[in-house]
Amino acid sequence: MEMKAIYKGLLCGLVLASFSLSSMSASAEVIVTLHNNTPKEIRKVSGSYELPSTLGPGKRVVVKVPASFTSSDVQATYASGQSNGGCKFRAGHKENSTGPVYASSSSGYGQVSNDACFIYVTKKWTKPYNYEVLFMMSQ
Repeated sequence: MEMKAIYKGLLCGLVLASFSLSSMSASAEVIVTLHNNTPKEIRKVSGSYELPSTLGPGKRVVVKVPASFTSSDVQATYASGQSNGGCKFRAGHKENSTGPVYASSSSGYGQVSNDACFIYVTKKWTKPYNYEVLFMMSQ
């Protein structure tokens, strides 16, 4: 009888450990839409490897960027095809005791004005924080 209880305890422990490991391996993601709202191709200067190196005129693409539950940081810099300069985009989140805190920014550089670089974050308030972000370039 005692041996049966030991085996039962070991089996329960293994089941609990496998559930713990499977929940640890799960991750969040940031769903990024990149929109080229210009008549020329834009080119990635730097940024998350999942984002495309170029994007044709008027095109948009959706990319899922892996993130952790506790924080994320997605950055991209794209050069304009119609003027010198481009747009710098950044979006991210950090989890604190009351939930996620989101931050985002976009700015133009060179001859591209800040108004030509648009960012919009659709926030998610429950885990996993699979939020969405739009990076749009219009110059």
